[in-house]
Parts: sequence; structure tokens; C-alpha cells
Amino acid sequence: MPLGATTYHFAAKDDLIQAALTLAYERYAAMLREWVDQRPGLSTDQLVVLLTDAMMGVFGPNRAYEVVELELYLAALRRPALRPLADRYTEATTDALLPYVDPLTAQAVTAAMNGLTLRGLAGSQPPTRTEVEDILRRILTPNPTLAV
Repeated sequence: MPLGATTYHFAAKDDLIQAALTLAYERYAAMLREWVDQRPGLSTDQLVVLLTDAMMGVFGPNRAYEVVELELYLAALRRPALRPLADRYTEATTDALLPYVDPLTAQAVTAAMNGLTLRGLAGSQPPTRTEVEDILRRILTPNPTLAV
């Protein structure tokens, strides 16, 4: 996009970033709604496998798009005005998990997936499928050997 076009439509760089992040969020939220609608009832094992599939897709052919989306999301670190929109990403993921798990577990899975995404995109090697499955399975089926 030519610089003149950006300055015509956006008063400041932050406005452009906000618009891009809003568009990315809307796509993400729509994809999550469709994902849940197509999977009305899942067992824990099915949920682990399908969430792992989604995570592995982040590190695959759409990696460049995922990196840009993560960079927009991380822009909220230095731009407080973007934080409410970054919060919406987290809320959308958590809300998408609520048909399958309790609220605290949904928050834990969301946090793990955020961490795995950051690790996979910023690190030299993404986590393996086995690592992702093991982490998600542990969260979704807590260690039975621990005392309650």
C-alpha cells in the first residue's frame, strides 16, 4: 500500500495497527465460532486431537500470516490502546472452549495455547505434535497421581 493511501485513511500509525488488529480479530473470532458450530460435542481425547491439529496448523503453511497476527497482538505491549482488543483474542479463545470444559480449564488451555504459539513462532523449532498433545491432555485431564 502506498504511503499516501495510509495517511489518507489513517491519521496515525497506531490507527492503522488498530484497524489491522481489529480485522485480524474479526477473522479469528469468526473462525472460532465456525469451528465450535461444526463440533457440537467432543470427548476430551477428540478435543486434544483437534486443538493439536489447530496448533500444528499455526506452524505450517500459514506461518507467515500467523507471525503477522502475533506481531499485531504483541503491539499491545507498547500501545495500551490496543490492550482491550488483545483481551478480546483471549476471551474469544476461552469462550470457544466453554462448550467442552469448565471456565478455569478453558482459561488454562487458552494460556497454554498462547504460550505454545509464541514458542513455536518465535523459537527456532516449534513444539512437536506429541509435546502439544501431552500438554493439552495434562490440562484437560489433570494428573490423577496428585492428591486433591
